[in-house]
Order: sequence, then structure tokens, then C-alpha cells
Amino acid sequence: MSATIMNFDDFYGYVDSQISRIFRYKQDNKLENLTIMFVRHNDIEKVYKVLENNLRQSDVVFKKENYIFIALSNTDKMGALHVEEMLKEFFEDASLVVAYVSFPEDGDNKEELFQNLSQICDEEYGFDFEDYLK
Repeated sequence: MSATIMNFDDFYGYVDSQISRIFRYKQDNKLENLTIMFVRHNDIEKVYKVLENNLRQSDVVFKKENYIFIALSNTDKMGALHVEEMLKEFFEDASLVVAYVSFPEDGDNKEELFQNLSQICDEEYGFDFEDYLK
């Protein structure tokens, strides 16, 4: 299987629509998870291909310049950890940056999720991508 690839301009709308879908179709007052992941690496094209060929078709990859954002549907932080470990196996160098947040644990709307993801990247890697959140 291969991941779905979408234009970065559709990223925020996609996440918003997925959160709306989750709220609408919740069962027994339980919400499914959605994890948003940020990836940066010196060879972003290679990362892009690895993700495209190794993620599920339900996972959506968005590329913007030298950065990749991923929406992992029905995936919690443990599932995101597996994706992170897969990337670390492919790219065993210090230039790999992976950060993620999960809905609803880290926020119950896209603004909170993106703000928390940006904060993690800033605190752990000194990288602020606020310009991408507009």
C-alpha cells in the first residue's frame, strides 16, 4: 500500500474535516485518534518516497518546501511512534526531525493541535514553523 499524497494547501482543511468527521461519527462517546506528524530531514525527497511507499493508503502526506506534514488517521501516539521508528531505521543521522501530536489527547481542534506541534518543534529542535500555520 502507499500513502495518499495531497497538496499542502489542502492540509489544514483536511485536518479540520477529519476532526469534524470524528466528532460526527463517534461511538459510545469515544473518539477515534488522529495524529499529525512533522518531519524534516536533509534529504526530504528521499523521506517523501519512503513515506509514500510505507504508510497506509489512509495516511495522507503533505509536502511543503523541505518539510513534510502527515495526517495519520485512526492512529494514536503509539502508532506514530512506529512511524518514527521506521524513519529512524531508514535515516540513521542527526538531521532527522520527527514530532507529532494526537487528537484528542493534545487538542480537540486543529488550532490547538498545530499550536502544540509547533511548540514541541520549537522546544525540542529550536525550529518554529508558525509561518506554515496560517
